[in-house]
Amino acid sequence: MNKINIVYVFGAALFLALLMFVQSSRTEHAVQNALKENAETARLGKQIRTAQQQWDDSKQIQRRIDAILMQGEFKSFVDRKNKNGRTYQVQFTPLPAQTFDRLTTKLFNTPVTISKMTVSRGSDQNVSLSVEFAL
Repeated sequence: MNKINIVYVFGAALFLALLMFVQSSRTEHAVQNALKENAETARLGKQIRTAQQQWDDSKQIQRRIDAILMQGEFKSFVDRKNKNGRTYQVQFTPLPAQTFDRLTTKLFNTPVTISKMTVSRGSDQNVSLSVEFAL
């Protein structure tokens, strides 16, 4: 019978241990990457849910619009408000240029969907405005 050299046995055991260590390390890195991606996906999902709640609530959108329109400097210029299904139309009396600028800045910086905006210049100092919001 042939004898098995002990060096070969230890070499094979060392090789298997090294192979298991490398595979374990790769698996650990894969799990860490998967956990990072899962956390990123959860964070992105929360952002999407928040954005959907912010943009899909028509009552909240109408409250935002009304809050802007009821501010002291704009309240006196609102001529007509009309809600038709999924649209909310607002007609303004001629606005001074500075008031028009402040109003449009507030409207553009508020999370609402403006589906139509009509601007016409009445004179050098006054601007007529009609805005249609999507609810």
